[in-house]
Amino acid sequence: IPTANLTGRVSEKFFTSAKAEIYGYCTQFIINGSGLDVDLLRPKFSEVGESIVIIGDTQLLRVHGHVDDPEPLLRLGRQVGVVSEVQIEDMDTQHEEFRKDALHEDQNSTVAVVAVVNGPGLELLFRDLGAAATVTGGQTMNPSAAELLEAVERVPADQVVILPNNSNIVAVARTVDGQSAKRVVVVPTTSVPEGFASLLGYDPQSDAASNGESMAEIAKGVVVGEVTRAVRETTTSVGEVATGDWVGLDRSGVCSIADAPSSAATALLDVLVDRDHEILTVIVGEGVSDAETRAITEWIAENRPNIETEIHQGGQAHYPYLFGVE
Repeated sequence: IPTANLTGRVSEKFFTSAKAEIYGYCTQFIINGSGLDVDLLRPKFSEVGESIVIIGDTQLLRVHGHVDDPEPLLRLGRQVGVVSEVQIEDMDTQHEEFRKDALHEDQNSTVAVVAVVNGPGLELLFRDLGAAATVTGGQTMNPSAAELLEAVERVPADQVVILPNNSNIVAVARTVDGQSAKRVVVVPTTSVPEGFASLLGYDPQSDAASNGESMAEIAKGVVVGEVTRAVRETTTSVGEVATGDWVGLDRSGVCSIADAPSSAATALLDVLVDRDHEILTVIVGEGVSDAETRAITEWIAENRPNIETEIHQGGQAHYPYLFGVE
C-alpha cells in the first residue's frame, strides 16, 4: 500500500498487522478546510486506527489509516473539514485471496521455504512473501532440530530451503538435511532483515540448490542493524554502556548508545546508511510507540532523503527496531 510519511518522502510498501490475521480496511481520503493542524489531529486519528499517516498543510490534508471500521475515521475527518476522494479497500479479502493463490503455488512448487521468526507480524510477513511455513525462534528462543524437521516434513515440496535468521540457529538447521528424505538447503541468514531480503531471490519452480545460491547472495548484500536494551554494563568503542541503556548494533558490535530507542536507532542509521543505498527496511517490534517510529522516519526524511523506506510491524520482543539496508 503506497503511502508517505509526514514529510511525503518516506514510503511504506507493506503493512503487516501484529493482530493475528485481522487486517481490516485500508482507508484513504482528503480533507479540505482551513487552519488544519497535523500535530493536533494526528493523536485523535491514531485513537481510531493504525498506521495513521497524515500529510499536507493548513488547507488540505491527505489521510491514510488501517481500521476495523472506516466510519469513525471518516467522521473525524468531517469534523474538521470537507472529506473527498475516499478510497476504502478490504485488506482481509485481499489477504485471503493472496493466501489462496500462494497455497496453489506452493502445491505446484519444486521447493518450499521454512523461515525462523519470532513475532506475529513477522510470521505473517514471511508467509506473505513466500515462506510455506514458519518456526518460532530468535535471539532468546532457539528452535530444536526436531521443530525444524517437523516444519520441513509438513510443507508440500520435496526440496526445502531453511532461513534460520539468527547466527545461533544456523548450525542446528544444517543438521536437518541428514534427518529428512527431502533435499534441505540452509541459507545462512543471521538476521531477520537478511531473510526478508533473500526472499526476493526465491523461485518456487527452481531447485533448492539454485535457490540457496541466489538467496544467499542477496542476503550477503544486506547491511543489518538492530536496537535493543543493555542487560549489563560494558565498555565499547563508542563509550560506556550502562544497564538499561538503548544500544544500536551492527555486525561488528555497538555503534550507538542512547536513553531512548529512537535516539539509538537514528544514531545507528547514521552509521549504516550512506547516500548510495537505495532501500531501508524498518521492522518495528512489540510495544513501540508511534512517536518513536515517527521520530525515526522524520530523521530519515531529513538526513537520507533519497532512500526508499519500508516500514513493517514485526511484533518481535526485545528488539524495538530491526534494520536492513540495501
